[in-house]
Amino acid sequence: MGDLRLFALLSGPEYYYRYPNGDEVYNVSAMFVGRYRGEPLRLDPEETKELRFFALNDLPPLMGPVNQKALEMLKQALAQGDL
Repeated sequence: MGDLRLFALLSGPEYYYRYPNGDEVYNVSAMFVGRYRGEPLRLDPEETKELRFFALNDLPPLMGPVNQKALEMLKQALAQGDL
């Protein structure tokens, strides 16, 4: 990965989520933008089971509401030429 820069910091009441088991969280998400320079992805088996890149229009459907809002922000910034 090349240089990273902060794109957005998302928090607030709209990021509240209650899980089916009753657990409650207020999510705080930091979004970074970077440029991939071709280095192989390095997996840390204690933290991650799998690493892959996805095109924005080909993301897995398992994203929750917080990720959906972040994705919309990213798509809007790309469409406006801000990235």
